[in-house]
Formats: sequence, C-alpha cells, structure tokens
Amino acid sequence: MILGPRKKEVKHRGALLFDRFWRKLTASVPAGQLWKVPFPATDPVRTPHTLNTAAPGFTTALADAVTELRAAGIALGSPLARHQFVVRNDRRIPVPGGTESLGVWNKIEPVWNPAGGGYTEVTTGSSYL
Repeated sequence: MILGPRKKEVKHRGALLFDRFWRKLTASVPAGQLWKVPFPATDPVRTPHTLNTAAPGFTTALADAVTELRAAGIALGSPLARHQFVVRNDRRIPVPGGTESLGVWNKIEPVWNPAGGGYTEVTTGSSYL
C-alpha cells in the first residue's frame, strides 16, 4: 500500500510533541515506573496501562519536549506531516511512521534537528515511497 500525503496518520496534531516527550520520558524514567499498572505475562492484552504521571522525571520530560519544540519554532499542535517527510522532485511528501519505542510498527527513524525546524528528511524505514 502506498501511503501518500493525505493519509490521516501524518495529520495528527500533537504527534510530534508526544514523540519528543516519550523519547525523553523513556530515556529518564525506568520502564518499571512508567505505568501505574505494569505488564505481567498473565495479562498481556490489557497491560500495561495508566501512565504514571507521578513518576520522577515525567514533568521534566514534558517540559523539556515543550521547550524543545518552541525553541525550534514548532507549534505544539503542529501536524507530524510538516516535520516528518521526504523531498522528491522538489515536493515535500509526509511520511507516516515512527520509532518502535513509541509502539509504532511502521518503523522509520528520522534524525532530530531543532535548528532545522524538526526532523531531517526521512532516509530509512518501512514506508514505501
């Protein structure tokens, strides 16, 4: 299936903020402290759940993500399509997907460049262009 610029996955507002927040959160908070109800092998379908907003580092990760986007001149509700893309024939084409740490199966791994206004052009991943 070809995923073009009209696919709704790249139009989601706040996806970039969540991406940057989650990367910071999982880098600073141990996995066992991320969820109020952690994952047990006895209940793999319904767990983990309920994000632990009281975890040390949660507030800092969110504040740092907000600061990072603002410093890059990116609105907090900016659609992912504006910042995750490839350029073909002088046309910017939004690329859906993300990293596995976000639970995304459509694997791509752009490089964060705040001075350049977000992610660099996507060069690797599973999306078909």
